[in-house]
Amino acid sequence: LVAMAGLPGEGNDRPYVAEAEYALSEVLHAYDTGDFMDYDRTLPHDLTVYDEKLSDDGKYLVTKDSGHNIYVWESGIERIEHSLYPVHCREI
Repeated sequence: LVAMAGLPGEGNDRPYVAEAEYALSEVLHAYDTGDFMDYDRTLPHDLTVYDEKLSDDGKYLVTKDSGHNIYVWESGIERIEHSLYPVHCREI
Protein backbone atom coordinates (compact mmCIF):
# COMPACT_ATOMS: atom_id res chain seq x y z
CA LEU A 1 0.00 0.00 0.00
CA VAL A 2 3.01 2.23 -0.41
CA ALA A 3 1.53 3.37 -3.73
CA MET A 4 -1.56 4.71 -1.94
CA ALA A 5 0.60 6.71 0.46
CA GLY A 6 1.92 8.70 -2.50
CA LEU A 7 -1.53 9.89 -3.59
CA PRO A 8 -3.06 13.17 -2.44
CA GLY A 9 -5.97 12.96 -0.03
CA GLU A 10 -7.69 14.46 2.97
CA GLY A 11 -5.28 15.42 5.70
CA ASN A 12 -2.19 15.65 3.51
CA ASP A 13 -0.89 18.22 1.09
CA ARG A 14 0.79 15.87 -1.38
CA PRO A 15 0.65 17.01 -4.99
CA TYR A 16 -0.76 14.70 -7.67
CA VAL A 17 2.05 12.58 -9.11
CA ALA A 18 1.25 10.35 -12.08
CA GLU A 19 3.87 7.80 -11.05
CA ALA A 20 2.06 7.13 -7.74
CA GLU A 21 -1.24 6.48 -9.55
CA TYR A 22 0.54 4.24 -12.05
CA ALA A 23 2.18 2.24 -9.23
CA LEU A 24 -1.23 1.71 -7.61
CA SER A 25 -2.78 0.58 -10.90
CA GLU A 26 0.07 -1.91 -11.36
CA VAL A 27 -0.54 -3.42 -7.93
CA LEU A 28 -4.32 -3.64 -8.41
CA HIS A 29 -4.13 -4.63 -12.09
CA ALA A 30 -6.90 -2.08 -12.70
CA TYR A 31 -7.00 0.81 -15.12
CA ASP A 32 -9.36 3.77 -15.49
CA THR A 33 -10.79 3.79 -19.01
CA GLY A 34 -12.83 6.95 -18.45
CA ASP A 35 -16.23 5.49 -17.58
CA PHE A 36 -15.26 2.56 -15.36
CA MET A 37 -12.34 0.58 -14.02
CA ASP A 38 -11.04 -2.10 -16.37
CA TYR A 39 -8.94 -5.04 -15.19
CA ASP A 40 -6.14 -6.80 -16.99
CA ARG A 41 -6.29 -9.91 -14.80
CA THR A 42 -9.31 -11.91 -13.78
CA LEU A 43 -9.75 -15.30 -12.19
CA PRO A 44 -12.22 -17.30 -14.28
CA HIS A 45 -15.31 -18.60 -12.48
CA ASP A 46 -18.47 -20.10 -13.99
CA LEU A 47 -20.65 -18.41 -11.36
CA THR A 48 -20.59 -15.14 -9.40
CA VAL A 49 -17.88 -15.01 -6.73
CA TYR A 50 -19.35 -14.41 -3.28
CA ASP A 51 -16.37 -14.73 -0.99
CA GLU A 52 -12.58 -14.80 -1.01
CA LYS A 53 -9.78 -15.20 1.52
CA LEU A 54 -6.03 -14.80 1.18
CA SER A 55 -3.89 -17.28 3.12
CA ASP A 56 -1.92 -15.85 6.04
CA ASP A 57 1.34 -16.28 4.13
CA GLY A 58 -0.14 -14.63 1.00
CA LYS A 59 0.67 -17.65 -1.15
CA TYR A 60 -2.90 -18.81 -1.88
CA LEU A 61 -6.26 -17.20 -2.57
CA VAL A 62 -9.44 -19.19 -1.89
CA THR A 63 -12.65 -18.13 -3.64
CA LYS A 64 -16.23 -19.39 -3.28
CA ASP A 65 -18.88 -18.89 -5.95
CA SER A 66 -22.67 -18.79 -5.78
CA GLY A 67 -22.83 -22.54 -6.40
CA HIS A 68 -20.69 -23.14 -3.28
CA ASN A 69 -17.76 -24.26 -5.45
CA ILE A 70 -14.39 -23.61 -3.80
CA TYR A 71 -11.28 -22.69 -5.79
CA VAL A 72 -7.72 -22.48 -4.45
CA TRP A 73 -5.46 -20.21 -6.52
CA GLU A 74 -1.71 -19.81 -6.30
CA SER A 75 -1.06 -16.09 -5.85
CA GLY A 76 0.76 -14.23 -8.58
CA ILE A 77 0.25 -16.74 -11.37
CA GLU A 78 -3.57 -17.04 -11.42
CA ARG A 79 -3.47 -20.82 -11.63
CA ILE A 80 -6.00 -23.11 -9.94
CA GLU A 81 -4.29 -25.42 -7.48
CA HIS A 82 -7.45 -27.24 -6.29
CA SER A 83 -11.20 -27.17 -6.92
CA LEU A 84 -13.86 -28.48 -4.54
CA TYR A 85 -17.44 -28.95 -5.65
CA PRO A 86 -20.42 -29.59 -3.36
CA VAL A 87 -22.17 -32.93 -3.47
CA HIS A 88 -25.88 -32.50 -4.12
CA CYS A 89 -28.03 -35.17 -2.54
CA ARG A 90 -31.75 -35.64 -2.71
CA GLU A 91 -34.05 -37.70 -0.60
CA ILE A 92 -35.27 -40.98 -2.02
